[in-house]
Formats: sequence, C-alpha cells, structure tokens
Amino acid sequence: NGEQQVVNLHTPSAVLRDEQLLIEQDGVRRQHLAIRRAETLYLRWDGELHSVRVYDPIAAAGASHAQTGGLSAPMNGSIVRILVETGQTVEAGTQLVVLEAMKMEHSLRAPHEGVVTALFCQEGEMVSEGTVLVELT
Repeated sequence: NGEQQVVNLHTPSAVLRDEQLLIEQDGVRRQHLAIRRAETLYLRWDGELHSVRVYDPIAAAGASHAQTGGLSAPMNGSIVRILVETGQTVEAGTQLVVLEAMKMEHSLRAPHEGVVTALFCQEGEMVSEGTVLVELT
C-alpha cells in the first residue's frame, strides 16, 4: 500500500538463512519467507508481503537537504576537516566536510554542482545529528 515504517530488529536469535528468516523470541520460534533482490529484502510476515531496506542515515541526510541546499551532519560527531571555502564553485561529488563519528571518518559531498554560499561549522567543533554544516546553491 506504499506505507513506510521503521522497524528495528534487535535480537541475537534472528538468522537469515537461504530464503528464510528465523526468529526466536520468548521461547517461540517463527519462520518467515525472506527473498533478497539487490538491496531489498522481501519478507512475508503474518501473511503479507513487505519490502525491507536498510536505513542509511548518511544517504538520507544528503537526500533530504539536497533540495533545500543545506547539507547536515548525518550523526553526532566532530568536524575533522573543512575542504571548501565560502564562494567556492564545486562539482557534484566534491568532498566538502569530513566528520568523525563512531571512530570513523564520513565525507559530506556535494549532491550537485553549485556554489558554497555558507559554512556553519569549524574544524574541531562537535556537532549534533541534523546540524546544517554547509549551504550550497
């Protein structure tokens, strides 16, 4: 029906084997048809077929701000490097800012060609998820 829902599956007893998802919870074992096609898992649950995809917060942050021109931090972290300056023209895919989060570096890249109109961060600064870091027009 096109409805989207977020599902968190946090159980060590969930096993995806062949085309079956096996889950044991509270002593009850359930088995569900699960077929993987590319990045989508089709799952039959309680008689209904659902398509399931992994949520990628980095991609989601880039996509949600691509239309508004703002690029935001996909998660809490520290600004390691700022690779552009205000007024600089950039091509799609250009690295703009490097954020360190969970002991990994994440590059925020330009989703399209444009001009950096504002920088809202500094190297060494701690930022929260969703904080707009760069404005690109």
